[in-house]
Amino acid sequence: MAIKRIMQPIQVKSWSDEQGVLTPFRIKSPDWKQEMRVERIVKCSTSKIAGRLVQVFTCENDDRIYEIEYDLTSTRWFLIKW
Repeated sequence: MAIKRIMQPIQVKSWSDEQGVLTPFRIKSPDWKQEMRVERIVKCSTSKIAGRLVQVFTCENDDRIYEIEYDLTSTRWFLIKW
């Protein structure tokens, strides 16, 4: 299954620990009727993309791999690969 590159704003429920490390656990797009649980975070990295400091989470649900991004400057979440 091919991964489609998109840049869609999403709603994310996450928690952070004492050091401020974010862990997303539910995501919801305006196009979806229900929330989707983040079953496993495969990889987490921080990088600078187009002058923005972002944290990228590669996640997996069943056999579906997708990437969500947290923009540290604007504090917004995006679905970037589906």
